[in-house]
Amino acid sequence: MDFPIAAGRGPIDSVVHPAVQIPSMRVKVAYADQNESLRSAFPVFGELGEEMSASAGEHRWHLLNLERPMDAGTKKYDRLLIASRWLRRTVFDKGSSVFVLGVRHGFADPVDGFDVNAFDWLAWGTVDGCNVRDPSIELATESDAVEIANLYLLSRAEALPFLRRVHGDSEVLAWVRNVLLKRGEVSVARSQGTILGFASLVGDTLDQLYVLPGQYRRGIGQLLLDWAKTRSPQRLSLYTFQRNEQARLFYESQGFRALSLTDGAGNEETEPDMIYEWIPSEK
Repeated sequence: MDFPIAAGRGPIDSVVHPAVQIPSMRVKVAYADQNESLRSAFPVFGELGEEMSASAGEHRWHLLNLERPMDAGTKKYDRLLIASRWLRRTVFDKGSSVFVLGVRHGFADPVDGFDVNAFDWLAWGTVDGCNVRDPSIELATESDAVEIANLYLLSRAEALPFLRRVHGDSEVLAWVRNVLLKRGEVSVARSQGTILGFASLVGDTLDQLYVLPGQYRRGIGQLLLDWAKTRSPQRLSLYTFQRNEQARLFYESQGFRALSLTDGAGNEETEPDMIYEWIPSEK
């Protein structure tokens, strides 16, 4: 089975493998509020947990398991909830301004869809550093097929919700095993045993590049793109959907220029897309 796919085009269906182990990340949160009574409680350090949403609002929250309990006057917290104050940024961005909520000792961990009013508002803060073991770039093997297919489905479901679904999950896995891993070079960005992104190169065409949701803006896409440029140093081309604004901004920031627009007749989703090209002299 072969699909007309290139850097953002291809099969998609409902995600049936949502459980993904995220590598641990140590985060430092500094104080940036006007309430002097809490200043002495910061900075705090902790391990960042999985991303989740609240029952109201569009912000994405992370549980921060503190290395040491935080003493905030008469209350003590061993966990915090943090979210970027700006919807288009994440807590992974160095210097990101964040909301900080306190989870009291003995309280159960919040889950997706939690009520923000159930936790204590503490302060505004800034993320001064996110440290995780740097992902290694490795060539993919057949044993990576299931994880790559899962990442592909998760990433497309989050980043491209407007796409028409044309293939089931089992078809996607078969495509990864029988086509993607055999027709060109596929590399993965792996950290602590987890694939955080992958890229596929067929000749001088960047056929696929996807990053695991929750791991955006951490340089993973940059690492994979740098690998592709190393493998094809004279030229790279790719397709991406016209409505995929984040991908377009990323590629244009990396020296790609748009060559042409299409009406989508060449892809299975019939979604208008565009062709980009990179050559070294134009970066």
